[in-house]
Amino acid sequence: DAAAIFDLTLDEVLQPEPLTAVDALVTQRRQRRAHYETLRVPPVFIGRPTVSPAATPAGNGAGDLRGVAVSPGIVEGPARVITDPSQETRPIDPGEILVCHVTDPSWMTLMIGAAALVTDVGSVISHAAIAARELGIPCVVGTERATAVVRSGDRLRVDGGTGTVVLPHESEVTSHGPTSP
Repeated sequence: DAAAIFDLTLDEVLQPEPLTAVDALVTQRRQRRAHYETLRVPPVFIGRPTVSPAATPAGNGAGDLRGVAVSPGIVEGPARVITDPSQETRPIDPGEILVCHVTDPSWMTLMIGAAALVTDVGSVISHAAIAARELGIPCVVGTERATAVVRSGDRLRVDGGTGTVVLPHESEVTSHGPTSP
């Protein structure tokens, strides 16, 4: 399995003798990663954080979101909730608003096509904030629960100047499939 190299440390890969039981080690690390992906660390904590189960989408009407305004502008459009950029096979459609937990450089190919960006975690100097300003798209970070309350296809209004994300009300929701802007 060529992808197993990503589950090994550099020292393990560069050992002069081949590792014994490498399959068991890779399996254990993949299981640990899968477990970690089911957990969420709070965006702010002192000392040892209290982890909680990762939220599952709870639907609409859960109230509007507030976060940190990091890149100004107002955009309305359909949401695209993505939890893992490596598992995403379809590019962001024009006008879609990317909603995710947090970003790093691996998210850039998706961010480039987004009309706006909303994250659960972040600050004015987070990767999402800096990238959004460079791309010139509105961005709200630090909402804490966007990925838990927004579904792909929900129509959002993102105001990157005030840090607000307006969600559709229950009566306004007719479909959760992708919509056109």
